[in-house]
Amino acid sequence: MRQFLMVILLLLVVSCDLNILPPSISVASSGDHIVGRLCCISVRVTKGGFPLSKKTVKFQKLAGSRWKDLEDEISGQNVVSTDSDGIASIGVVFEEPGTYTIRAILLPENIVKVFNVHVDPVKWMFLMWFAADNNLYEYAVNDLKEMERIQGDFSLRIVFDTPFDTELCYLDDRSQLVCKDIEEMNSGDGDILKMELMKVLSVSSEYHGLVIWNHGNAWIYDSLYERIVSLDDTSNDALTTRELKEAVEEALETSNVGRLNILGMDACLMGSLEVLYELKDVADYIVASASSEPVEGWNYRFLEMTSYLDSYNLCEKIVDYYFEDLPDGEEITLAVFDTSKVDQFIENFNILSLKILELFDEDPGFKKRFESYQENLRIYSISPEGTERVLVDLGELLNLLKNENELSSYISQIPLEGLIPYSKVSEDLEGLSGVSIFFPERNLYTSFTEDYHTLSFARDSYWDDVLSSLYGE
Repeated sequence: MRQFLMVILLLLVVSCDLNILPPSISVASSGDHIVGRLCCISVRVTKGGFPLSKKTVKFQKLAGSRWKDLEDEISGQNVVSTDSDGIASIGVVFEEPGTYTIRAILLPENIVKVFNVHVDPVKWMFLMWFAADNNLYEYAVNDLKEMERIQGDFSLRIVFDTPFDTELCYLDDRSQLVCKDIEEMNSGDGDILKMELMKVLSVSSEYHGLVIWNHGNAWIYDSLYERIVSLDDTSNDALTTRELKEAVEEALETSNVGRLNILGMDACLMGSLEVLYELKDVADYIVASASSEPVEGWNYRFLEMTSYLDSYNLCEKIVDYYFEDLPDGEEITLAVFDTSKVDQFIENFNILSLKILELFDEDPGFKKRFESYQENLRIYSISPEGTERVLVDLGELLNLLKNENELSSYISQIPLEGLIPYSKVSEDLEGLSGVSIFFPERNLYTSFTEDYHTLSFARDSYWDDVLSSLYGE
């Protein structure tokens, strides 16, 4: 009985001591963080060594000589509560590497803990524009999961627009995806793309990239603003070629960044000479397919190579991984385009086009032969039926024109190897260059001229004059 009373007395004394002791804060998060990722900063609130739950904590960052409130990137709150383990956490995306001074304030007691957080630089920063508000939604989910837990020197900002909601996703310090619901957005709106790209460009990194994920249709139907790239069913909108160009250009100019290192288009038919010309000034390299793509799209495991590779070599890996595990029998292409070679290529292509126009006037038989070449070229289908002869392979066209003695020397001046330093085509498409050009059959020419004339290529090249002369327009 006496021992029992002694235990009760001891517990009472400890209880009184705990009530007297003030709470304390210690740093709970450990390890370094990465620029552009969702960095978890945590503290533990205890009293006499025991965790305190439901306690309010505010986090601040020292900016110059002033303290600035931090908001949780997911919840948007600037105060958080401790959990059952006494842990209060906030998710922050840092734009610059370095050591940041943070303080956690326990409210209302105003007990303060000041500590440093180190943020490592990142080599690659990507905006992944997942315009999945359409019938490709389920495949977008698969690609999103594919990106998770990939180890590499990269950070991601993922805009994930679906028929049901829109999410903004990040990778955290452990390479896990963390997403938050945001207001329903129109992923076919160039102004929204511009704003999101500016946020990515504000993150300090050695390289910046943009990947557009969606349906694609080259420049076809640009004049109607439908089904070009980044199709959004809810908003009944899409990005035209010009709108995509202007959005990226304005984001780059506002951010005082010269060019993207990589512009990737995980979408059908975007590997056309006309699209390439429109976008030549916004990125060092463009990765795109002249053919239709399987619904599975790219293999995003190429991100695991970001630790080791520069822009061009990473583009090569995008192509290699794409071909690595696609089903047999798929007719596919994927090419890396070097935009620094575009202007010279088009200049020489214009010289060829002028010579073709000259031969049209001099030799009526040549004009007939020229049109017959169209019938012998393989097409990149612009519809599921695959019957419209609208987009043909540029390399195959140039090879056929070499049969004309008057043109062979001109064609030798426009090698595709410089424009397309790396590409692959499936076995069934062997011999194709992986870049398309507008060369329709006669009865379809007028159906697409309005779309074509929305493009800078139609204005700056003589190819439109060749087609107009050929078809008597």
